Amino acid sequence: MLLTLAVNSSYAKDSQAPTLTIDASSLSEKWDKAFPKDKRAHHHKVILYNRFGINMVGDLYTPANMKKGDKLRALADAGPYGAVKEQLSGRYAQGMAARGFIALAIDPAFTE
Repeated sequence: MLLTLAVNSSYAKDSQAPTLTIDASSLSEKWDKAFPKDKRAHHHKVILYNRFGINMVGDLYTPANMKKGDKLRALADAGPYGAVKEQLSGRYAQGMAARGFIALAIDPAFTE
């Protein structure tokens, strides 16, 4: 699954994509979290660019019962500095997906 996120802002227009990028095909879908997997949510790794043009890997959680064409509410979650998406923010995002939201967990580095 490939997800492209774009933001129409003055920051996004001024940034340049980095010459070195993360290859989406190199990302593993292996469960690497510090919390148990919830069967009510699906997990996908995604790549996105922040306003500085730095690419980051995020964890996208969707409801397991989501169907093509469903319009669902979405949220993005990043913990405090020092937090990682494989811990609390990922657990929260997975829990919200199990409750019917689309949720993106990202590491807080470069998200200011």
